[in-house]
Order: sequence, then structure tokens, then C-alpha cells
Amino acid sequence: MFFRKKKYPASVLVFPFEYPAHIKNLDSFFLGDIIICPEILENEIPVFNTTLKEHWVHIVIHAFLHLLKYDHIVYEDLRVMEHIEIKIIKKIGYSNPYEKN
Repeated sequence: MFFRKKKYPASVLVFPFEYPAHIKNLDSFFLGDIIICPEILENEIPVFNTTLKEHWVHIVIHAFLHLLKYDHIVYEDLRVMEHIEIKIIKKIGYSNPYEKN
């Protein structure tokens, strides 16, 4: 089975949710679903030169930003998304994941 026309398994899939137009004034909200494959994350550790914990932190933040409608389809959006990821990751005490490669 292929998702998004990719021929390889993904470490994370994100499915943002949009409420139907007729639903308004909710006391709570739902952003969507994040599906993470731990086995693939473990296999990516040597590729990204990181620890499992740091990789999980990065992937969860990355996925959450997708739920908030950020993407990296075009280069400018990639730079914005990476900047936000780095800022959050450093704020919680981890190093920049993009400086490790």
C-alpha cells in the first residue's frame, strides 16, 4: 500500500482535521491524528545521527506543526517550519536536529 505516492514506509503520518462548516462554538477542539512508527524511528537514528529520545522529540514537534497547517512543500515554507521546530526543540533543552547531519 502506498500513501501520498511514496514507495517507502513513513516514520510519521499526520491527518489534520477540519470541522464541518456547520459546527461552531465548541468548548474543545480536535487538531487531528498523528501516527508514528517506532520501528522506523529506530532505524532512522544512524541516518540522522541522533538519539532515539531526541528523534522522538523532533518527530512529535514536526508532526504537531503539520496539524497546525505548516508544511514543507516549497522551500520557503520548509525554512519557516524548520525555524519553528528548532526554536521549540531548543526551548525544551534539546539540540538543533538539523546541525547533526
